[in-house]
Amino acid sequence: MLVTAILTAVMLAYWVEMPAYERMCGWISPDLAGTGKIVATYVLSLKTLALLVPFIGFSGVLLWLGFQKTSIGTFLIFWTVVFWWLSADVISMSFSGTHVSDYVPYLWDFVRTRDHNPFQWAGEGLIEQASLLLLVVALAGSICLGAARWLALRVLLAFGYRARGVVASSVTLGFVAFFVVSGPVLGFFSHKNLLDGIRTIAPVDMHFIERSAFWIQSLYEPAPLLRDGDNFIPLRHSEKDLTTKREMVIQNLSDEDLRPGGWRVQDRFGRRVVFQDVLKAGHGLRALVPKEMAEEDWFFVVDSEGWLRHRLNITRERPSPRLVIRSGSIPATMRGRVNIDREEGESVARLLEDAVHPKPVDVSAGTQSAALPDIVVIAVESLRSTALSRVFLDRLKAMSPGMLEAPRHYSGSNISFRGLFTLLYGRSAIGYHQTLDEKIPPQLFELLRRSGYSLSFVSGREFDGSWRRMSDYLNESTFDEIISDPQVRGSWVESFRQWNQSDVWKLSEVARLLREPHQRPRFIFTFLMSSHYPYAFPREFAIHQPCGMDKWQLMTYRTHFPKNQLLNRYRNACLFLEDRFLELASLADLSKTVVVITGDHGESFGEDGVMVHGSKLSEVQLRVPFLMFGPGVLNRTITEPTWHADLVPTLFHLLSAEPSGISNCHGKDLFSDCRRETKIAVSGHKNAEKGDTLLLIDGSTRALMRGLIRGSKAPSLGFADLLDEKGNSVLRANQ
Repeated sequence: MLVTAILTAVMLAYWVEMPAYERMCGWISPDLAGTGKIVATYVLSLKTLALLVPFIGFSGVLLWLGFQKTSIGTFLIFWTVVFWWLSADVISMSFSGTHVSDYVPYLWDFVRTRDHNPFQWAGEGLIEQASLLLLVVALAGSICLGAARWLALRVLLAFGYRARGVVASSVTLGFVAFFVVSGPVLGFFSHKNLLDGIRTIAPVDMHFIERSAFWIQSLYEPAPLLRDGDNFIPLRHSEKDLTTKREMVIQNLSDEDLRPGGWRVQDRFGRRVVFQDVLKAGHGLRALVPKEMAEEDWFFVVDSEGWLRHRLNITRERPSPRLVIRSGSIPATMRGRVNIDREEGESVARLLEDAVHPKPVDVSAGTQSAALPDIVVIAVESLRSTALSRVFLDRLKAMSPGMLEAPRHYSGSNISFRGLFTLLYGRSAIGYHQTLDEKIPPQLFELLRRSGYSLSFVSGREFDGSWRRMSDYLNESTFDEIISDPQVRGSWVESFRQWNQSDVWKLSEVARLLREPHQRPRFIFTFLMSSHYPYAFPREFAIHQPCGMDKWQLMTYRTHFPKNQLLNRYRNACLFLEDRFLELASLADLSKTVVVITGDHGESFGEDGVMVHGSKLSEVQLRVPFLMFGPGVLNRTITEPTWHADLVPTLFHLLSAEPSGISNCHGKDLFSDCRRETKIAVSGHKNAEKGDTLLLIDGSTRALMRGLIRGSKAPSLGFADLLDEKGNSVLRANQ
């Protein structure tokens, strides 16, 4: 069992995990061709063996009790489950940048709503894929275990049956040594970016391996004793202090002195320790920090004016964790450009306050104008910013009295439920759950209802049930009527291939509602699904080739996804939607109807290293088209960045025919001056991430804020990183 565990862990790490992790982290470089790749393979193998240790122990007890067959069978079952999960996670991360565990909350939503099909959002063939992978892993495990037993028998025959104790002891010592050498390997390996990447992408918390490695390293090379005097500033504390705080050592190996009066060390959640004395270059000090802060691994040194000076990691040594400040930890291009106090300024303070204590809707927002236009808002699944062709946009502009375009438009998130929340509420989705907990309705719906509109939702039943709480704000109480697609059986379409049929029905129903005589102005909201993976379109729109998707391809796309083929499917789906939009524009009276077309989020085809959406805060996953056309809309292209929260104040201006502010709204009126005083605040989404994430976009600066908000006794939101357009860390570049 031990031989099987070691060999298969190394094989999984080298042949399965390493190639995928290289693509995701961009590790392919000369300095990683030799030693780096060996160390990465070792660390990944160590992770797998650590997961197997309790199962090996349990199987070993059964073997010691004499249940040999039961022991082998139990080990094989546990081994299969672990390797199946790790293999599936590598496939999922390679394709979409999403861990398998990230899907658990979604599956739980569907469990609570039993008439849903939980696999539609992931495409067809998911059960077949999982079953096929399980079968392959189980067969591989049986073969490897059989080969190990055959090898063991050959060894015993060669050395004699009496040597079985020596052989068993040697294998056991080798297994233990695999862990023991982690101390010197990780302790003396200098390429921290590689270890950072593994820790970021791995499906399990890798800190326990690093902490164990540093503990083992301390046995070889104990941490130097701290002494008062020139090297370390003495720190006196009471036992009472240690109940909430922990001692940490801060060593300044940079070429500048760190001064009191505002200079500080802070973690990525905004928790901080302020210097009380000068920390000279080459010197160190002891500091008492909150216990939660001592558990983090990502710190900054900030000067009294808020400028970022250094980025540092923690080294977990005995008796105290150690922070080492070195010169050059911030890329040269970033020096003097990042002011954390400015990033954590009034806009973040307001966002944090609004997230912790969400304000009610502005009940004063509304207009009683006599001639109000009908309004149609069409949200399209996964509609990236380049999805709509210039030919389509020009034809649409020619058909309408005026059209507003915003080519630099951002959604509210990289996932549907948060993106639509920002669109309809006019708020950042950082306060998504807190707002829904307070049962606050969408500001857009309240604005229109108080202006005399009847509200209709033309639905394919995509959000029925508990799907990420979307039914909390898309339901019978927020709309006057919900019209559901009669083609849908139960509460979902049977196949993604029916999405285009359902979208045809939705837009025809929108046209019917607009043509019907009505006393009150209408507001109609609908959500189209054809552009969601794996992208649905009728045969006559198979323009871009190849674009086939048979059953086998659906089962294997995650392991060998044909990027160009998927992109062609997406382009064909968008051509189909363009045709439907033009059909709607021809049927609707655009002199009396305002139409808004936008996406819930973008879609990636490898531009940021992954496919689809919901994983990285990259431009391609966040940016969507934004079109508004109809009466009162002038032909205009806004070159400044805009986002979903701007829809509510912009529509209010359109209806009231004058600039009108809305309280508790984070958006800006696009018919007024588009220069933005506050930053675009896009809410991040990653179930596996600790805490809440927020991306502040201000020109070319993309600052990642991280905090602990929901359920925290001390809510916080602090600077965590700078991201490039691919959603990758800028500050990790020199590590």
